[in-house]
Amino acid sequence: MLIYMSTSFDEHGFVEIEDYTSQLFQQIVFYSVWYEFIFSKLGAFLNIFQIIILTRKAMRTSSTNVIMVGIAICDLVCMLIIVRNGYIMEKMLNGCTPPRTLFEMRLDWLLTAVHNALRRCSAWLGMMIALVRYLVITDITNKANKFSTPKYGLKAVLNCFLVSFFFTIIFYLHVDIVESGTWTANERCEGERRTFPVYIQQYNAVFESNSSFLSRARLFMEGIFAKLIPCFSLPVLTFLLLNQLRKTVRVSTTTTVEISMATKHLRKSRKERTTVITIFIAISFFLSEFPLGIVDLYKAMFRGSMNYEMFAQNVVLLCDSIFTINASTHCLVCFAMSFQYRKTVFGLLHCVCFFKKKKPSGVTTVLSSY
Repeated sequence: MLIYMSTSFDEHGFVEIEDYTSQLFQQIVFYSVWYEFIFSKLGAFLNIFQIIILTRKAMRTSSTNVIMVGIAICDLVCMLIIVRNGYIMEKMLNGCTPPRTLFEMRLDWLLTAVHNALRRCSAWLGMMIALVRYLVITDITNKANKFSTPKYGLKAVLNCFLVSFFFTIIFYLHVDIVESGTWTANERCEGERRTFPVYIQQYNAVFESNSSFLSRARLFMEGIFAKLIPCFSLPVLTFLLLNQLRKTVRVSTTTTVEISMATKHLRKSRKERTTVITIFIAISFFLSEFPLGIVDLYKAMFRGSMNYEMFAQNVVLLCDSIFTINASTHCLVCFAMSFQYRKTVFGLLHCVCFFKKKKPSGVTTVLSSY
């Protein structure tokens, strides 16, 4: 995120960090952020395509697909914010660019909070897919299985949104934007040498009072409940999911021929591939979210340590890059693993091509009538 970028623009109010983290790690973080900006552009396009496909009537048939729509919306907004920040950072690399105004700083922090909420919500929805998938296959023969309905998926998405934004409200309030000094353009800069105020972020005084009690409580709550518990739930749900699939296969051999054939067909054509997609999404979210939970806990325990604060911020940037790259691949994984997804894609492309072919013929007919 723009607000967390590690730069050496001291005249703009940023902090030089080379004294706090190793040069090699800084290089890794720098290149990961650069790749994040590239993948965010590609990912934004792919997630728009993902939303279009998953909202087609043929795909709005299960809770899993509805939850994946929620994930795609979260990822899309996050990537659009990253693309915006990338262009701003390119502009700020110019030493003659004035510092951010108070309005721009407040807007940057608001968008950082939105990114914080939607990224968290995307990870939670990844966990919800594994949970819902497990609940569905535990009662696969029940035609009235409420866990597989699109309505249940919509409820899961809305609940994740609401709870995630509750955490984000606290995240947003723990920082204030304050004026720290002034900035004047160098002599080599063109135009009039005007003086601009420099605004920086500062921890809220209420959060920092009483030995940073509220700040520590926020970090502990964020790290444990918002990140670590969901991350530890993912491997457990994945194990239960695979174990339940094996049980379903064994049960299918002892039931009637009709149920056995239906179960076998469903396992081969849908369950296994859907489960693979579910496990892939769960693992990808675990890799990008688990380190952040550890970082939050250490930041709460070692509050005020500049050495760790800067290292932790670089870890956050690195995890953001992993999240963006993972989110860019969901569309491709679904296309590779889901027959219904590919069928919907090809059907949509056929409709677009048919429309393009039909439109010129209509114009030709009108012209010939005159």
